[in-house]
Amino acid sequence: MFKKLRNKFLTLNMIMISILLVSAFCVVFMMTYNNINTAVNIQLDRGISNIQPKGQRFFNPFQSDPNMNRKEIFPHIPNNEGPAPDEPSSLKLDLDGNIMQTRSPYEYDDEFYTTIKDNAIKRIKSNSSNNNTKTSHIIKYDDSYWKYLIISSYETDTSGNETAVYYLSISNINTQIGMLQKLIITLSIVLLAALILVFLICLFFANRSIKPIEDAWNKQNQFIADASHELKTPLTTINTNIDLLMTHGDSTINEEKKWLNYIKDESSRMAKLTNDLLYLAKVDHSSENNIIKSNFSFSSAAENVILTTEAVIYEKSLNLVEDLDDEIYISGDESQIKQLVLILLDNAIKYTNQGGTIEVTLKKLDNKTARFIIKNTGNGIPPEDISKIFDRFYRSDKSRDRKSGGYGLGLSIAKSIVVSHKGTIKLKSEPNKFTEFIVELPISQQT
Repeated sequence: MFKKLRNKFLTLNMIMISILLVSAFCVVFMMTYNNINTAVNIQLDRGISNIQPKGQRFFNPFQSDPNMNRKEIFPHIPNNEGPAPDEPSSLKLDLDGNIMQTRSPYEYDDEFYTTIKDNAIKRIKSNSSNNNTKTSHIIKYDDSYWKYLIISSYETDTSGNETAVYYLSISNINTQIGMLQKLIITLSIVLLAALILVFLICLFFANRSIKPIEDAWNKQNQFIADASHELKTPLTTINTNIDLLMTHGDSTINEEKKWLNYIKDESSRMAKLTNDLLYLAKVDHSSENNIIKSNFSFSSAAENVILTTEAVIYEKSLNLVEDLDDEIYISGDESQIKQLVLILLDNAIKYTNQGGTIEVTLKKLDNKTARFIIKNTGNGIPPEDISKIFDRFYRSDKSRDRKSGGYGLGLSIAKSIVVSHKGTIKLKSEPNKFTEFIVELPISQQT
């Protein structure tokens, strides 16, 4: 399911990014093409102006009335010097296509001129119905690309007589075509590389985006399975004891008190489990703004909880070392903070070795943070279990049964309480040496 979700997310991203990249590269190509085409057209216009006498008029020589559609030509730039090396070749032709004048920086054979001018005259004649007086086109000749511009015009002699002629400008555009081809190849390579890079980046972020969802889904399924298992065991025990009681219908309550005590114990354990689950859900869904806040003494709250556990500590022959600073105030829910201290202290009592030591410390850091530490000697926690210790229903010591080890919800509740109070909780442990829980909470001003 998550693989399909990732692939859909990846496909959608790739489609959108590909469209953007292709569009951007097309814009770059079209802008470059237009710039090159404009430059070539300017060069061809210059070729026409270099061979065309001043004051000529455009015309369409194939209309029935040659006086129709006359207009002044573009501004003339006279050039009486010889052709420059970068100047296009220019021809003046009569209506039959005969060359009347040539201006070119290079020598070309008659076949070249014949091929170009025949193609040009054919095209301008085919466009005569649209009243076009000029036509440009690209033609390939002898493995080279050429672009020409042909203009139909009237030439006026000294006597005032007008003669219909063509002006033809020819420019080699191999360099420009090569530039565009290289640009296409470069853009294609860059596009391919960009798409590969984008794919890898999208794949990386898609996996990172899906992983929290997948983890949450897996944890939810694991939570349901664990909760079902934890509830199933006492329910099975209760059901079995009830069946036994039903087989002794003539017995008195005192005679069957053992089975009734089993039922009561399992009911109490179920009640504790459901209360823990409800408490955990309540803490999880309560934000900072939903907590009923009050300024209270963290020092006094911790001391009161420790006092309630001293009897158990003494009974187990454990050593308790306290180092609590006075007058450390925090803002939050006092009952939840007491629950936090009780959970951590109870966890330390359970896992401290016989005759071991429990150290409880509360200190103020830089007048902004209260640091609460509970450290106990014992077997410690294996490094591979440290990252999972706050998971629900997780118990590091698999050898303990539920009666002594609990349901594995306590540390999850502790973490939720700390987070809801904008604090942090960390764990340090060395196998066969110690376990240390470090809680840091923001300090408030005493009121």
